[in-house]
Amino acid sequence: MKRLRKSFIKWLVVSLFCLLLGFLLGKFKQTILESELLQTQQQLTEQTQDRLLRVKKIARFEIQAQLDKLAIQALIDKNKGLNSTLAEAKNKIYFYERVIAPEKEERGVKIYSFNIEKNKHSMLWEYELVLMQLQKGQRLLEGQLELQVSFVEQDKLYKKSLKKFTDNSENTFKFKYFQKLKGAFSLPEEMQVDEVLITLNVQGDRHNKPQTIEHSYDWRVLVNKSNTPLSEYDKPTRPLLEAQ
Repeated sequence: MKRLRKSFIKWLVVSLFCLLLGFLLGKFKQTILESELLQTQQQLTEQTQDRLLRVKKIARFEIQAQLDKLAIQALIDKNKGLNSTLAEAKNKIYFYERVIAPEKEERGVKIYSFNIEKNKHSMLWEYELVLMQLQKGQRLLEGQLELQVSFVEQDKLYKKSLKKFTDNSENTFKFKYFQKLKGAFSLPEEMQVDEVLITLNVQGDRHNKPQTIEHSYDWRVLVNKSNTPLSEYDKPTRPLLEAQ
């Protein structure tokens, strides 16, 4: 009985010692884990703050870049507007100089400008043709206008009148100083247009012979410069025939 009691006491002491040792080891591990967790939290906080600083810097740079971009675009738009106004003023001065002082130019009807632009709503090609007379003692000019397009089909060049593509175009003119002729037309999407051909047939009278003028305009140049008036002195204009 005494031996059994001693064994029980010994087992109890060993058990208590093991429990105490386990508790101390657990406490030690907990301390280590808490220290590592605290260190990790500090690192995470530092990384978060560093990231926030970087984000703020990037945001400032992006805002500044956007402001610079807007400022540059505003300057570009302003410059375009000034250039457009200047070009328009020069065109008007040049136009009225030719009307007021026609002796400086050749006699007869002239194509002052020809412009084509696609209407985004109707999807039609709209054109504006400005004719003027260059001679002293201007007479009333009357005549016929014909517009044609040359296009490539199966490696061959063809011509067609714009009358086949529209019901809304003026084909006669009558003026003393100048006249604007406007119209609109549609083209098949697959058509590869090469040039626009303009033919003016002016009626003659007792003192003046009939006059025929033909001009060709490169289609690509017209489309690329749809916002810029093209006059007979621009590069895309090539006189083909002029007879008086």
